[in-house]
Amino acid sequence: MNIIEAALRVGQQLKTIDEGKELVETYDSVKQSLSAEYVSTFRKASKGMRHFFSFPYALALLEGNSVREDLPEPFKDEIKIIIGSKEVNRLSMLSEKVGQNLEQMLMEAMNPQTTPKTFGRLNSTIKLQRALQDFRFTLQRSGIIQQLFTFLDPKTRQLPPIVGQFEKHKSTMPHPFSRDIRRTISEMASAEQERRLLTTVYVFSVLLDLVKQMVFESLLNEVIEIPENCIDAIAIRHAGHIRVLSMRLSPAMMGIMSWHGHFAQLRIAGLNETAIVTRKNLRWGQSVSDGFRLRVQGYFYPDTDGNILKAVRD
Repeated sequence: MNIIEAALRVGQQLKTIDEGKELVETYDSVKQSLSAEYVSTFRKASKGMRHFFSFPYALALLEGNSVREDLPEPFKDEIKIIIGSKEVNRLSMLSEKVGQNLEQMLMEAMNPQTTPKTFGRLNSTIKLQRALQDFRFTLQRSGIIQQLFTFLDPKTRQLPPIVGQFEKHKSTMPHPFSRDIRRTISEMASAEQERRLLTTVYVFSVLLDLVKQMVFESLLNEVIEIPENCIDAIAIRHAGHIRVLSMRLSPAMMGIMSWHGHFAQLRIAGLNETAIVTRKNLRWGQSVSDGFRLRVQGYFYPDTDGNILKAVRD
């Protein structure tokens, strides 16, 4: 079991506690009370992997833009309905609460001296406790945290200043393991030690983002399954230690175009795979007989967590 698989289990078992159940029920209520178009507007207001904080972020963004004079009246009315929804405001509050407790749980899981028995300050069921223990063991076993700790200043327990500079210069990339990040690290690092430092810091931040997003999507049942018989064609290429994929899907998977998640589970050649989807495209033919082409691109999460470091370092 790798870290992302362990995070998937944590999200699934969050449904066994009151806060998790209420969050799922409130999100379902939002989807029932608002039109699909309005729900899509709300979800699209928050881009990227903001996990549980995506809902309060989207609400604040829409509220901040609701008074703009240059917006078309129909869109103003749409925003007014969304931000005025009791369900949306309730969802935002609940999601932020769970997100804060996720952050606390991760801090405990990163500590080699402690094993999280609760999800932050939230009481946990036996099933959730087991999932948390498995997650902590898998995270510690990866060795990424231990490697990060080796770069801490022994007196201040802080990372070197170059890390702050690196955070300001990170590029927007098609996926976290593209050549762009390796180029940025090479340009900033003046020695091998700095290169190893920036690589480890970057991989650690990417890993945390993926974990948080997986817990979030797993809880809300947004991890999509793509059956093998729905994959009309697939191309996989190796970019270092990362496998990049491009798939053409059958019409049965048309719903993926309105899907707001990032993680997909696939079964290829008898093996279960977890993919992070970075792009979706629907292209219609020139005539009815041509039909359409539904293409999805992304990359597989490595089976072995240690390959994440190699993907950026090599």
